[in-house]
Amino acid sequence: TIKTQDGLVDKEEIAGYKFDRTVEENNGDRSHHYNKLKLLFQDESGAKIKESGDVANANNPGEISGYKFLRVDTDSNGNKVAVYHKLITKFVGHDGSTESTIKTQDGLIDKEEIAGYKFDRTAEENNGDRSHHYNKLKLLFQDESGAKIKESGDVANANNPGEISGYKFLRVYTDSNGNKVAIYHKLITKFVSHDGNTESTIKTQDGLVDKEEIA
Repeated sequence: TIKTQDGLVDKEEIAGYKFDRTVEENNGDRSHHYNKLKLLFQDESGAKIKESGDVANANNPGEISGYKFLRVDTDSNGNKVAVYHKLITKFVGHDGSTESTIKTQDGLIDKEEIAGYKFDRTAEENNGDRSHHYNKLKLLFQDESGAKIKESGDVANANNPGEISGYKFLRVYTDSNGNKVAIYHKLITKFVSHDGNTESTIKTQDGLVDKEEIA
């Protein structure tokens, strides 16, 4: 019982309650029935995220760890519904113009080392989420002059970049972007002429080729 009053009086608005029905009792009394209103806490999908509270706090429902407060709605029963966005942290990989999500984690967390990627920047999104952006590392194949000699590969193979026909592997270094660069020497065959103490190159050919007759 919320309260009683002498005499037969009409229903009235009562803070924190929604009127439901009026019953005329057999003894002549009257009873007004009300449903107690609640403050519900839900995420954007409508899922409950904590126990209901006092509807009197609807103007200041408070913070919830791991969530960002968005708004307060009123449901069909008159309850106040505090709606929150569940915060997540995205780890985003960039490979040229291609962007992909490496992983997501609940809550706002710091950046971390991710194999095969180099951290670039952190962005705080308008909805409160956080995104860490990474550039995908590559294994580049270059000759001693820095010229590309084949398409880039998986940086995980940097310790064993493999053989390339017509080249000799020299070393691997890390460039300013964090990519691994496998350096190769381009093999050539020289045909050298000797005339007394004078030496000159007749011709050169790419790769290792056998001797030949030269007129």
